[in-house]
Amino acid sequence: MPDFRVTLVERLFEADAGDFMVTAKDAEAAARIVLNAVPDSVDSDGIRTTILPDGQEVDLEVEEVVHGEIVAMVHDAGTGVL
Repeated sequence: MPDFRVTLVERLFEADAGDFMVTAKDAEAAARIVLNAVPDSVDSDGIRTTILPDGQEVDLEVEEVVHGEIVAMVHDAGTGVL
């Protein structure tokens, strides 16, 4: 029987949410306006403040785990390929 390397991975998903009202030509354009405004980093308090060009502002402060899962990734021991 062949040998396999099994990597056990635990993932925790944290979430916070905030809403914007956006006028755009379609849903994709509205999403792009918001996503382009999201900063790459959080501030020293762990808050990610997103400010749209029209001045709307939402603070995201992730404090709650909303989903967790444990998965197994199986690799062929000889090649390392999944």
